[in-house]
Amino acid sequence: MHELLRCQGCKLRFHPNIPGTTKQPDFNVRQLGGPEFLLEACTSTDISSGPESSPRADRIRDFLQSLDLRGYLIGIDELT
Repeated sequence: MHELLRCQGCKLRFHPNIPGTTKQPDFNVRQLGGPEFLLEACTSTDISSGPESSPRADRIRDFLQSLDLRGYLIGIDELT
């Protein structure tokens, strides 16, 4: 994920601190003029029917779909 996002021009912060929690996701991702989001990468053999729609997930999905991701499969789970 790091190399993919870096090659796409994203700025990455590793294991950022999140106020109010002890959790540290893998990356804080920011692209110039684009959205900023937290990314926790994991693997799974469970394939769901698709992510539920929400404005934030839709923006992130739109961003990911704009990237050239040959050979990658990316899914989104939004935690609140």
